[in-house]
Amino acid sequence: MRFATPQLATRVAGDCALTLTHMLRPDGTFIYRYMLPEPDRTDALYSNIRHIAAVWFLLEVDKTIGPLPGVRNAAIKSGDCMIENFFAPYSSTDMLCVLDEGFIKLGGAGLALNALCSLYDATSDERYLTLAGKIAAYVLKQRRDDGDFVHVRPYPIGPVHPSRSNFFTGQALMGLLAYWQQTRLADVLDAAMDSVAKLDKQNIGVKTTSHWMLYALEQAYKARPDERTLDYARRISETILSDKGYRTAGTLTSIACGTEGILAFDRLLQTAGQSRTSKTRAAILKQARQNLSVMLKFKADGGIFFQSRARPEVRIDYIAHAGLCFLGYSLQAASDTR
Repeated sequence: MRFATPQLATRVAGDCALTLTHMLRPDGTFIYRYMLPEPDRTDALYSNIRHIAAVWFLLEVDKTIGPLPGVRNAAIKSGDCMIENFFAPYSSTDMLCVLDEGFIKLGGAGLALNALCSLYDATSDERYLTLAGKIAAYVLKQRRDDGDFVHVRPYPIGPVHPSRSNFFTGQALMGLLAYWQQTRLADVLDAAMDSVAKLDKQNIGVKTTSHWMLYALEQAYKARPDERTLDYARRISETILSDKGYRTAGTLTSIACGTEGILAFDRLLQTAGQSRTSKTRAAILKQARQNLSVMLKFKADGGIFFQSRARPEVRIDYIAHAGLCFLGYSLQAASDTR
C-alpha cells in the first residue's frame, strides 16, 4: 500500500487544483464528468452546486499552498460564470438565491457564500462581498424556529419543497460564518450560533456523519469558543471514527467525506489547544493516513480521481473532495512535526 506523506499530500492537493484548472472551458464552466479512459466522451449533465464548490476549492488550495499556475485566474473565471448563470433574484426582494436543477437550493447558497468570500479575499473586489450580502440575507430568511433551514424551494417562488439534504444545513452555516469573518456583522454571527446551539440539542449531522457540519462547527468555535460546540463536533467525529462502513463502501466520495470531517475536527481541537496531546488527534491522523492511502487507489494521472473501480467516472466534485482531504492532511500532519 502506498502511504501518504505530508509532502506527497501537498503535491496531490496541488495536482487536483491544476487538473480542475485544465478542465475549465472557455465559457467558465467545467468539463463536468467523463468515464475513463475516454476523457472526450462527456454529456450535458451539470451540477451548479458542484461547480460552486469547485470555485471555493481552487481558491482554498491556491491560498494555502499556492500560488499555482493558472489556478487563481481559473477560480475567478469560474466564479464569474457562477454569478452570471446560477444566481437569481428571490421574489421581489433584493436578496439573491442559487438555482440548481430548476430549484432554489440552500446548499448552493451556503457554498456560494464560501466562494464569494474567498473571491473577495483573493481579489479585494467589493463586488463579491456585496453579492455575498444578498445571498446571506436569503440564507438567514430560510432559518426556522428550530435552528434548521428550509432546504429547497421551487423557482421563481412557491411553497416549501419537502426535499431535505444531509449536506445543506452544514453548508448554510459554513457560508454564514465565512460571511461573518469578512464583515463581522453581529446579527449574522448571533443567528449562526443560535442555530448551532439548537441543532446541537437535536444531534443534527451526528448519525449522518456530516462533514459539512464539522466544517461549520470548526468555524463556529473559532468565532465564539464554546465547549458545547466542541462537544457537538466531537460526537460527529467519533461517529465517523467508529464507522467502518464508509471506509469499505468502495467509493472515493464515501472515504473522502469522512476524512474531510475528521480533519476539520482535528483543526478545531488544535484551535482549542488540545490537538497535540489528544488521543483523539492521534486516532484522527492515523485514520486519515490510512484513508488517503486507500484513496490513492482511485487516482489516475496527475490530480484525476475517479469514483470506484467498478465505475471509473471522473467528476469535478470527486477531484475537489480528494484535494481537500490531501490538503487538510498535509497541513495537520506537518503541524505535528513542528
